[in-house]
Amino acid sequence: MVRGGLQEEAIAFIRLRREEWRVSWRHPYLTRLTFTAGIGAFLVGYFTGVISITCIYDQNSFQFVLHENLVIMAIVGAMIGAAIGAWTSDVLGRKPSIMVADVLIFLNAFLLISRHSVVGTVGIGFGVGMASMISPIYIAEASPARVRGSLVSTYGFLIMLGQFWCYLINSSYTQGSRTTWHPMLERVWFPSVLQFLFLFSLPESPKMNYIKEVKKEVEGSSSIISEIRSAWGTSAVRRGLVFGVGLQVIHQLVGYNAIVYYTPNIRELARWKSTLWSRLGEASVDNLRFWISDCSIKRNGRRKQILYSMCGITVFFFEMAAMFAVSSFTSPMVSSFEVFKNTTCPIYTAAAPGAGAWTCMTCLQVSSGCGFCAIKGVKTGACLTANLSGELACLDEGGEWFTRACPIRGCGFLVTIILCYMHLHSEPFLGW
Repeated sequence: MVRGGLQEEAIAFIRLRREEWRVSWRHPYLTRLTFTAGIGAFLVGYFTGVISITCIYDQNSFQFVLHENLVIMAIVGAMIGAAIGAWTSDVLGRKPSIMVADVLIFLNAFLLISRHSVVGTVGIGFGVGMASMISPIYIAEASPARVRGSLVSTYGFLIMLGQFWCYLINSSYTQGSRTTWHPMLERVWFPSVLQFLFLFSLPESPKMNYIKEVKKEVEGSSSIISEIRSAWGTSAVRRGLVFGVGLQVIHQLVGYNAIVYYTPNIRELARWKSTLWSRLGEASVDNLRFWISDCSIKRNGRRKQILYSMCGITVFFFEMAAMFAVSSFTSPMVSSFEVFKNTTCPIYTAAAPGAGAWTCMTCLQVSSGCGFCAIKGVKTGACLTANLSGELACLDEGGEWFTRACPIRGCGFLVTIILCYMHLHSEPFLGW
């Protein structure tokens, strides 16, 4: 019975896919519109990937505070852009608003090229935020009901494709060196120009045209406030709005984005030789997961899939918490025999001989003026002064320098498994 039921579901799924392909083949503008508007999703994924890459590059080339400010400014710019994009999409229309976002991304990319880091990063974040808000609406409103779900879910796939492309380019571009991340973010202008040009051949959203016609007929008799009150008075609209907005708020509050941005740091602490190539593999898992998730939604529905995703993400955070707790107990010991040109941290020297039980965690927690040098091939390390002389002394001896966290010993494979588990449960949770 179970086998027969699964066979029937598989046949029904194949028929549904055939129908979707048939509709897309008969109306090629749907495919063109989906992938043109989906360039906005590609930009979101690419932008997210570049921001996460800065976590690696800025460890040695920039101060920690500068890196944090750049990440915050990029996210704040995206937040403001998304909020303003919601307003401009109603005032100007979906298509013109996306084109405005493309222009902003293009101009700020050249500001970044001229080394205006903060202004350019905020401006690019602003444009990406606008595009991320409007693009899925544009796709949904222009799609027939029969294929709307599949076309809109393509938006999530293109986000993952953008991340994949970012790490692919970066891995081939740097080849393990710590070249500045600026060239990566500067190249964001190219997809925005493509989207801007392709949009000229596409019409405005049919729903937006209808709204404009209705507004002309009832102009002066209603306002935005009255429209909102009327929509809020419908229980179905109210429940859907509360659930949709609440899901996105929960998504932000649980810190999922923080994990996405700082996964390169987590991998590097796990002592991966090439964090960028390992992320490339995870991005491949992301793309595979998209198709699995899409099939599961067709079979189980969106509600069950979202619940399954939220449970999986909850388990993931418990796994991460347990891994960090264990890593604090397995922190590498500080060896009193490791001396680096008189750059040993003064606090460690003053604590001798009681410093024999010091670990990397002790070294970093006792003072911000101490850093840990992990010696390759040796289980112990040295507690040095957290300045340029201490860092150079460590690097000259072939060591790895840590000032904000300790290396996670023997957890590289486990970290990869946990992060892949996160990717397998993340997409429905994002609410695409």
